[in-house]
Amino acid sequence: MKIKDINNYNFHDSGILEISKNDGSVSLKIMYCLFMQEDYVDGNPENSIIKVTFKNVTNYVNSHNTFNDDTILEVEVNNNCVKFVVEDNNRDVYNIIIEADTFDFETIEVVNQ
Repeated sequence: MKIKDINNYNFHDSGILEISKNDGSVSLKIMYCLFMQEDYVDGNPENSIIKVTFKNVTNYVNSHNTFNDDTILEVEVNNNCVKFVVEDNNRDVYNIIIEADTFDFETIEVVNQ
């Protein structure tokens, strides 16, 4: 998908579980809030674990090394650049900036509660 298509997903309050960088790509493993999505239906599972993989990454900036379900507050898209504004468990806010050509969105597991 094109980077601008990331606006089709609401990442607010979702949690970053892990980030990995490999061979020109950056992947974010996220506890994704299904209940925050526009098409959510009451009674369905509220969360899922997803993986968002950015491909042909030309710039990646991230000041954090570890993630413990850090909360995504906002996502900003400008051309091929995505900025995740994130809050960690100490309530410190930091940015993850990824500039890439495309991204893939993959559901790993639906979490039933």
